[in-house]
Amino acid sequence: MQLDLFTYRKPATIHAFPLDRRRKLVGDAAEALNTKSYSQGKAHWTRLVSRLWKEMHASGLDTQMIEREIAAFGDAVSREINICQHYRGTDGAA
Repeated sequence: MQLDLFTYRKPATIHAFPLDRRRKLVGDAAEALNTKSYSQGKAHWTRLVSRLWKEMHASGLDTQMIEREIAAFGDAVSREINICQHYRGTDGAA
């Protein structure tokens, strides 16, 4: 059977792996923010979000999807920071 290469097909849909599920990325971001001063952390976060935004945009994700991904990523990083601070404050005791 010969495939017709000139038949119109609907463009593929891109499904990016969710940023908030990328454990190393979340952990690295939380660790970096935990060890920096407020101004250094703010600058680091701005650069990280800008880089992630550009990568997702270049991959073809629309603006609303990128905003949702960045928001979920921020929530995941915040949770990770809170967990680290909780256990650091209690000397590892639960």
